[in-house]
Amino acid sequence: MHIVKTQVGTYLASNILIELCDLFQHSSANRSTSTKLIKPHTMIFNLVLDACVRFGSSFKGQQIIELMAQAGVIADTHTIVIISRIHQMNGQRDELKKFKDHIDQVSVPLFHHYRQFYDSLLSLHFKFNDVGLILDICRCDEFLHSKKYRKDPQKPCLVPIGSHNLRAGLKIQILPELLQKDSILKWKLKRSFSYIRVGKLSLATKEWPSLSYNTRDVVGLVSCQSC
Repeated sequence: MHIVKTQVGTYLASNILIELCDLFQHSSANRSTSTKLIKPHTMIFNLVLDACVRFGSSFKGQQIIELMAQAGVIADTHTIVIISRIHQMNGQRDELKKFKDHIDQVSVPLFHHYRQFYDSLLSLHFKFNDVGLILDICRCDEFLHSKKYRKDPQKPCLVPIGSHNLRAGLKIQILPELLQKDSILKWKLKRSFSYIRVGKLSLATKEWPSLSYNTRDVVGLVSCQSC
């Protein structure tokens, strides 16, 4: 934990994690009995990824995400939120959108933990001035009535990483309903595009002026907030 408190320590921890994953993959290929003992835990990835966000090392964070997929380590709630921050920093809206369908199906008690995820997605929609997609996220009444829950919330989902044009691209395993109770990570929202009330996602009114919208968009946003 202490090693990731500095930028230099974060790079060192990242390199150690890379070497550990290389060793794990080599051990897996040889079907070694020690494979399970050296497989990195999700919490280790979370600590390193979180440090990459804090020190602005977004491209190093992207490398760790790919490494996590290669090692077959399952991403939990904290991992997914951190990944959303990294994609936001890298301007990778398409990558972040791949997670949305899975997060939309999260049960109501866990929904508020994904505020930062939706905040990152909204931030990128604002960046691209995509009012249509912002409205899609904020149509809370329609969202609640059409909300679908996963049949087996304890079964990992696969989310592709990288271009859709790659036939054998990487896929990361995610378990949106998995929340590590002993996690030491704490979220700090510096800027909020959204807020959640009674399981409903709404757009922060103060962010409306940053959009270049027409009259129909305004009506859509107002009706969305009043649902």
